[in-house]
Formats: sequence, structure tokens, C-alpha cells
Amino acid sequence: SVEAAICEFEDLPAPEREWFDVEVSLEIRRLYRGLRQEIAARPDSTLEERLRPVLYRLVAFREQRVYPFLRVDDRVYLRQLVRRILEWLNSDHQDPEEGKRLWEDLTSFTRILAQVSYRQELREHDRELVAKVHHALFGSRPALSRVPDWCFTDMEALLGLDDDLDVLVLARRARPLSVWRAPLERLLHSLRRKEEHTVSRLSASWWDE
Repeated sequence: SVEAAICEFEDLPAPEREWFDVEVSLEIRRLYRGLRQEIAARPDSTLEERLRPVLYRLVAFREQRVYPFLRVDDRVYLRQLVRRILEWLNSDHQDPEEGKRLWEDLTSFTRILAQVSYRQELREHDRELVAKVHHALFGSRPALSRVPDWCFTDMEALLGLDDDLDVLVLARRARPLSVWRAPLERLLHSLRRKEEHTVSRLSASWWDE
């Protein structure tokens, strides 16, 4: 933590680290999902009205217990965004073009933050959970007629992984099972493909040694 803080303060390259605490990674994913939702809210409002709640959410990041576990580069860029938003909001002459660039940078950065789901510990967690739910809904006998309550509860840990699945999980309604098949199978295929790619890359590296 001290090393990371020094690098951050001195604008030095961030030390490379991997965090293997699944709960921490899940909380970070939920944090980033909340930011993306805030940015997508109020699409018909003025830029100033959209930026203010985003600013409050960014400032609140520092109060989160997982803040020290965010990548140093992400924390640095988040602070830069807060400074730019404050300067634009407090300006006597808010430049529309600068405001547009600021919003574009903000939305682009949140897409990068969504890559938190690529962390190895999250990929393993997500793959196992998606496979478990998929088997329960479509592989169990006798076949289910509705989504069990435990599936909704368990899949809350997947929030932030996939927008389509988020909608189904948060609705918590007895939808037909058929609407779950496509997003679950798409995620299952994607997560398995990433894992196979990782294994193949590691095997090739071992063979070359």
C-alpha cells in the first residue's frame, strides 16, 4: 500500500499487482457498474445536470473500503476526471466543446473499467456460477418451470458482467426460462473460450522453455 501511494504521488509507473480476493473484485465490479449506471441516467438532461451526480459518485469512491485495491493508474485517472469536472462545472464560461470531450473521456474510461471482469479470479468465479445456473435451469431433470429464488440470489454476484443478464437478475420476475438461455449460453461460451485461450498460451510458454 505504501509503495502504491508513493508511485501514485510521484507519478511513477504503477507496480504490477494481482488481487486474488474474489469478494474484493466483486465489490469493485459493483462499484464500477454503479458508475456506468449513473452515467447512463438522465439522458435528456443538460450536461451540467448529468455531470454533478457523476462527480458526487466519483468523490465517494475514496470512501469505499476497496478504493486502495483499485489499480493505481485507475485512481490517478479518476482524480484527474474529478479535477476536470470540477473546473468545468465551476467555470464562468462553460465551454461546450470541452464539456463534450470531458463526457466522451468519462464514458470511454468506464468502458475500460468494465474490464475488471477479466481478472483471473473473477473469470473463474463467473464461469463456475454461470455453469451452475445454466445446468440448474436447462440441464436438471425433471425440467424446471420457473427460475428458483436461489438463482436470483446467487446471480447478484454477476451484476456488472453483462447488461442483458443484469436486466433479468434485477427484474426478479417469473419470466419464461427461454429468455435466460441466450445470455447464459453466450456468457458460458465466452468464459470457457477465455479460459481455453489462457491454458493454450501457458502451455505454449512452457513448451518453449
